[in-house]
Amino acid sequence: MRALVSYFDSFTGGGSGITLPAFVSILPLYYAMGGVALAGVLITYRIITSRFGLRLISIREDELAAEAMGINTAHLKLYAFLISAALPGIVGGIYARYVSHIEPIGTFPLLTTITMIVMCLFGG
Repeated sequence: MRALVSYFDSFTGGGSGITLPAFVSILPLYYAMGGVALAGVLITYRIITSRFGLRLISIREDELAAEAMGINTAHLKLYAFLISAALPGIVGGIYARYVSHIEPIGTFPLLTTITMIVMCLFGG
């Protein structure tokens, strides 16, 4: 990740990172986080009560049977992955705005990277 950030130094600021102007008040960030939390709850409710949610449940229960019923499990898994990655990405953007400075070394230290890889290996 550091190499990628360093390569696009005109966009990312390279090793020195990006500094944003500080907020006068932290209240807009609280509202933004509250809005994202509310959006997460509403999106989850809409997914659970929709045909998309029923298809995801059928994949969870028996993927082979879902495929036999004509459900494209690969596409649905991809959509579920994209939805599950969208909200944390938005929250990460809000957090980056909160800290007002992002740099590759402080954001992606070696121990954090190793921890994430080990968690993926053991957790799946």
